[in-house]
Amino acid sequence: AVLEFKPAVDNSTSGSAIWSVRFSGIIRGRFGVLSNKGEVKVYDTSQYQMEHDRPHPGQNSQNQADETSKWSSRHYVKRSHNIQYPYFHEKYGQEENERVIAFDFMTIGGLRGGQAALALHPDRGVDIIRVPATPPLVNITALNELAIFADQPFSIKPKKEEARPGSSDPNLVIANILYQGNLPRRRCEAGYLFNAQKNKVIVADDPSLVELWDLIQRLQDLAKEDGMVSRTLDLSYLGVFSIWNNTPGPNVNRIIDDENNQESFENAVAQIADAKDYPTFSGVETAYPAHRQLCLSMCRWTFAKDSLAGRCEELIALGPQNHYKAIVLAVFHGHKDVALNLFRSLVQRKQMQDIGIGAVIACESVSAEQRDMCKWMAEESTDPYLQALLSYFVEGNWTAVIETSNLPLPDRVAVACKYLSDEALTAFLSVATTQAIQEGNVAGIVLTGLAEQAIDLFQAYIARTDDLQTAVIASAFTNPKYVTNMRWEFWKENYFDQMQRWQAFMHRTRFTVQHNRMAVTRDGRRLIQSPPGQATLRCKHCQASLARRDEDGRPAAGEKAFTTPAANAGTICPECGRHMPRCGICMHWLGTPDPAAMPSQASAPSTKEKGGVPEGRKEDPMKNFVAFCMSCSHGFHAHHAKEWFKRHSMCPVPD
Repeated sequence: AVLEFKPAVDNSTSGSAIWSVRFSGIIRGRFGVLSNKGEVKVYDTSQYQMEHDRPHPGQNSQNQADETSKWSSRHYVKRSHNIQYPYFHEKYGQEENERVIAFDFMTIGGLRGGQAALALHPDRGVDIIRVPATPPLVNITALNELAIFADQPFSIKPKKEEARPGSSDPNLVIANILYQGNLPRRRCEAGYLFNAQKNKVIVADDPSLVELWDLIQRLQDLAKEDGMVSRTLDLSYLGVFSIWNNTPGPNVNRIIDDENNQESFENAVAQIADAKDYPTFSGVETAYPAHRQLCLSMCRWTFAKDSLAGRCEELIALGPQNHYKAIVLAVFHGHKDVALNLFRSLVQRKQMQDIGIGAVIACESVSAEQRDMCKWMAEESTDPYLQALLSYFVEGNWTAVIETSNLPLPDRVAVACKYLSDEALTAFLSVATTQAIQEGNVAGIVLTGLAEQAIDLFQAYIARTDDLQTAVIASAFTNPKYVTNMRWEFWKENYFDQMQRWQAFMHRTRFTVQHNRMAVTRDGRRLIQSPPGQATLRCKHCQASLARRDEDGRPAAGEKAFTTPAANAGTICPECGRHMPRCGICMHWLGTPDPAAMPSQASAPSTKEKGGVPEGRKEDPMKNFVAFCMSCSHGFHAHHAKEWFKRHSMCPVPD
């Protein structure tokens, strides 16, 4: 407890009283209390280090009265120990005639042996009760090690524990727990950032996160090259719920031409669907075929039969666990012939048992006997796709598929978009979106997209899993370009603090740089200002910055900047034309070359020419840049200083 109000001894029974109080003669601030019920309790007290604030003479009497009414003692109880419980205690009690009736402190084997209490019982028996030693300080270090500071400090490093039957080594258990708790750091060091394909490999041990990054990659692919942009609206990273309900959200960056914005959301969806050359919608009768096609595309559904067959073959190649998924998805898409071809191929290759499912798929209608058999098979099956298909045959409608809770949400949404009526689809999407947000189900990104509703979803996800890292990275694609929410800013700062503790400085910098590049509007306006440079090289004569370009690549110097070859080489100040210092090793002029004036890869010399780099070797990009000694402030070419200090510990400048 942070603050606990309890009596000195257990007074849950009538007649409880304190018989004696004894102070320790060895440990400062320790005293013990004995009750008439045989309870012995030891208290360790301490004092606050800072003096209690007192009212100043100039304060009025009311303020002084308020100050004097506050708790003014510097003493507090640091910890307490029950070294003997009352005789009536349910778990640690004893007979009444065996309780302690008197005690006093003593030491065992000197100061290092610890302290104990000498206890007297009603039968004149004497007993020694040890007082627990002060617990060691325990903390988690920046390296995620468990550091224990006792007489002999030691630490336990994170380590993946091998599966050993009956293993009870506590150090191995703790090391494995630390290893599991170190998962965000290991993902960060592996490059867990804005590359969805790479992220799927990094989180391969978590199927739900693999599905999340698969959905995000799909949203990226749809938005690529203005694929989700109409003449006046930008619908990038919206989910199925927003597309179907015509709700782009409040962010003004989604509006491209505000003055001539006469285009409705429905027309924008139709224009985007036409630009993607989707085929005519085939499914339930609907007033919004373009909406349904775009929503199906977000669910990773393909429309061409050849593309569907290719995707199903890819699923089959992944292993037996995906065989039924490939067949059932073909049926859901409305291509039973593709499903039957896959089934026959798997049976012929003896990769699947013929349980009669092919005959049921081929039938236009299911008899009562077949329906009973499908119901029994659905109850016995553990494959969600087979269960969903059998439920459809049993019930005879697509609602049974949508209500199959263990079927992945994107496929349930896709079936709803293809086969439910407009009214039923609206109701289903509303319920499914609300449920996904409340549960923090990351598969719900197919419904919310990475728009405003995704922040609510990720908030519940963080509360459920403590995975702040994934929430920050995933929602960074739209914050602040399409979404402005202070919660994300707070999460990002917390994640940056984590990376600071991990000493993952380069990873944090990559996050900042790549995120700043994404946070740019269509008209080129930066939504995040780059942080100012923390170190600047300046001319020792005019104090002007020696930077050749600003962060946008424009020349940094004024109109009177020198444009001579020496200026392009960076050996003179672009403002006043004075030379920079000389290298302390080669004595040539130092410089900061202009990136725009440096030779490109196309014009670089071949390996046969003078100065060429042999194949297999990479030239150091910092080779000709300026390096300064932090001790004596002398300057060098970076590669010269590197070579010098490999062999010497003293500055090359004389004296």
